[in-house]
Amino acid sequence: MNERRVQSSLVCVVLAMAACGGDGDGGAAGDSSSGASESSADESSSADESSSGSTGDEPALPTGAVVWTQQIEGDGSQDVAIHDVAVGPEGQIYVTAVRSAFSEPAHALLFAYGADGRELWHDDVVLVGDEAQTALAIAGDRVALAIAERDGIDGGYAVHTFDADGAERSAFASPQSFFGGEAVGVAYRDGYVVVATSAEVMVESDAGSSGFAVYAHREGDGEPVWSWLRADDFMGAGGHDVALADDGTIVAVGDVSGTAVVVGLDGNGTTRWTRGLGEAPWSERMSVVAGPEGTVDIVHEDVVTRIDASGAVVGGPSFDGITVSSIAYAGGATATSGTIDVRAGAGVVDGDGAPIWWLEGELDLRDTVVAWHPDGDLLLVGTTYVDDEGVGALLKIAAPSSTR
Repeated sequence: MNERRVQSSLVCVVLAMAACGGDGDGGAAGDSSSGASESSADESSSADESSSGSTGDEPALPTGAVVWTQQIEGDGSQDVAIHDVAVGPEGQIYVTAVRSAFSEPAHALLFAYGADGRELWHDDVVLVGDEAQTALAIAGDRVALAIAERDGIDGGYAVHTFDADGAERSAFASPQSFFGGEAVGVAYRDGYVVVATSAEVMVESDAGSSGFAVYAHREGDGEPVWSWLRADDFMGAGGHDVALADDGTIVAVGDVSGTAVVVGLDGNGTTRWTRGLGEAPWSERMSVVAGPEGTVDIVHEDVVTRIDASGAVVGGPSFDGITVSSIAYAGGATATSGTIDVRAGAGVVDGDGAPIWWLEGELDLRDTVVAWHPDGDLLLVGTTYVDDEGVGALLKIAAPSSTR
């Protein structure tokens, strides 16, 4: 393992509707052997009876209970920003983040936690650039960490794959230098690791514009298998995210000439369909997640667009009243993170996107991502700021008893 310079603090996250920690003289957060800050059974029961997300005369929503929390902090003036969370089939929780400081190389971080919040292992990849984005993908007992980094105007990506016990299986880099490195997505398909990002396009043997690129690599040695590229030499282009639909279609989202573009590819990189989704956001990363019945959902500018296996836009949850940050599906249930009335949180919604229960916090988490744990709890990650320093947070949240 690489040297770790990040403290995984057992610090209680104070939430608006779910108390955590006790009477202020330490509680679970003060017990360094506990592995994570935990809410007591009494506190969880009390949280079930609380409510959140309501305004005026609207009925109050049930609220979830925080089971435990983890915080990831930097040293000194370093910022930590959490980017992604993923869960293995046995319930192992993976979190990726970037630790950065002005004029210093960034570090890409990968943590593995058990279902009880205890850290199992970690890895720390020292980068060349001072800015980076990371993403995770799961295939059985394997996890892939994709890193897009930037050093000035130059950039590139790297992929590291690990077994569930933290042993590194492979590590490989992008086949060429790139512009930017502002976003990256990764997915597994049939022994390949598929990456979506921004690539540099050569124009008449000179460095030209950026392109929306998708690359497939063999997992074992990182050898490129195929690539797909859409470029624009005027307004530029870039890849944001990639996911695998239930029918095996590789679905990637990016921007081309200022337009949000979604592409469906087969296992050989051949285009099955493409779809434009209007103006692309300039300041936000778009994401794609596999939805129910072979569909995929694209989250762009807080709007969710559902696309079927043919590439057609179809009806899906409206998420009325929720500004969506991320979505996760499991067993017919839908979880989302985002904001209700500008209050950040996460919860479960019905088929129309209306909240069934919601947990909102005083922590002001930003860039949140939600995932389902196999035991039915939710996992929420995001970044907050304490004394102007970025701190990553991971929360495990149980549904209120009234909705189980």
